[in-house]
Amino acid sequence: MMIAAMTAGVSSSSNSSIERAVALHGKLFLAYLIVLIVAALATVVFTALVWRSGNKVQDAIRADAEAKIATANAGADAARKEAAVANENTARLSLRVEEESKERIKAELELERLKKQVGPRLLNREAFLKALEGQPKAPVQVLYLRDDPDSLEFAQEIAGLLERAGWTVTAREPIPTPSAVRSGPDIPIAMSVGGQPSGVTVVAHSISEKESEAGLNRSMGKEWVKTPWTVLSDAFGKSMGVAQSAGNVATCPVGILRVVVGPRR
Repeated sequence: MMIAAMTAGVSSSSNSSIERAVALHGKLFLAYLIVLIVAALATVVFTALVWRSGNKVQDAIRADAEAKIATANAGADAARKEAAVANENTARLSLRVEEESKERIKAELELERLKKQVGPRLLNREAFLKALEGQPKAPVQVLYLRDDPDSLEFAQEIAGLLERAGWTVTAREPIPTPSAVRSGPDIPIAMSVGGQPSGVTVVAHSISEKESEAGLNRSMGKEWVKTPWTVLSDAFGKSMGVAQSAGNVATCPVGILRVVVGPRR
């Protein structure tokens, strides 16, 4: 009996321990579940908060980027407007410079024209001497318009260049006053000695047919006969841009060429 009572006591104590352990386990498991649920809820909540925060960051970045882009576009528009204004100003300045350049060139040409009108006549000395180099020569009589300082100075220059080229200048003097038979009030005095009314004329007593054709052949690039009269006419053409000549002039001495310096053209 005693043994049975002790066994019953031990069995009762063992059951009580199991029950307590089971109860504790149940409580711990319940607590575990609660913790898991709370953690899951917290995870969901924090995930939502982080997602919203991330969206706000992205929105802020996007807004900042859009603001910077808008500012850059505004700056670009302003720069384009400034560039357009600058280009317009540059175009106006270029047009003004071009117009001023044209006016300056026009003024220089007009000044050059006036210089040629009022200044002394000049030969292109290099071209004149080169045209006579190694060519046939003849004595030359240089006549100029009386009481015309420009004709006198030009005649002196022509005579000096002829002498430099090795030609003989027999005379440098005013055109003689013509007689009433050879001249009249309406006839320029230069024509009384075979010259043209103005400019410089190379005059010869007589010329051949080939000599008379020399000027035309020269202008056409063809071969032309080289005689003192033709080469001197060519020299004046190359040094003055114009050549005037006259042949078969009875008043011109035989064997001598005459250079008649008339008034300015």
